[in-house]
Amino acid sequence: MQTDPFCRAVLKNEIVLDLLKESFLVYGGDVIYREATNISRMLEVRSYPYFAVFSPIGISANELKLIGRADVSSGLDGVVALLHGCLDQLEEHKREMGAGVAAVQNDRSIMAEQDREFQEQLAKDRAEAEQKKRETEEKQKAEREAKETQQKAEKKTEEISASREEASKTFGPRMEQLLSGCDNVARIVVRVPSGQRFEQKFPHGAKFSLVIEWASLLKYLPHAKHKSDDIEIPEEFHLLTSFPTTKLTEGDKTLEELKLVPSCALIMSSDE
Repeated sequence: MQTDPFCRAVLKNEIVLDLLKESFLVYGGDVIYREATNISRMLEVRSYPYFAVFSPIGISANELKLIGRADVSSGLDGVVALLHGCLDQLEEHKREMGAGVAAVQNDRSIMAEQDREFQEQLAKDRAEAEQKKRETEEKQKAEREAKETQQKAEKKTEEISASREEASKTFGPRMEQLLSGCDNVARIVVRVPSGQRFEQKFPHGAKFSLVIEWASLLKYLPHAKHKSDDIEIPEEFHLLTSFPTTKLTEGDKTLEELKLVPSCALIMSSDE
């Protein structure tokens, strides 16, 4: 059957037209034109007229799959039989493609869930790393501050010790001068936190601040140097009377005014 009779007798038949309109995308070409020639070469067509049904391969592929080709010599019956047969194959192909689409969608859903979980874990890991970094920085800062505080405290202790040791060098001569020719003498006894007791005589008219000064220098005075390592003198302290317990803070008053004469036992207590 030649092309013209085939087109008139078969392609214009109402049954064929209805089938084509309902279920197929139709392309017709004449090989005298380049486009049709290129397509025929791609499909490896060897004779004309050529009537075939194709289906795209996969979901979005550019390649075509041959479903069926009509022997144009069989005329109308052959084409109708081909189209019905192709419809059955196309339905199966649609089901396969639908299953493929569902599988792809499922894979995408799984990948999306995995990506979400990965991002959540990544965010969690980053948050934990940031928290750990902050904790490390805070710990290092606290350690630096503690070290600085300790160094300052040690420096302060060294300065106070040096100052007291230096002051102790002149305290003895001063006391000898104050007591020289003095008849009214008070005997003051102080017990330090480390348990030792020390005694010193003072004029009744001596200021209580002098007793405080003496107490601060006990570790460095000649009578205590041989056991200075065992003597504990706080950097900050106050003196207490024992019976009744009274905190003495009025350094500008005399021993007589504070009723610490002719003798008194005092307790050294740390302010720290």
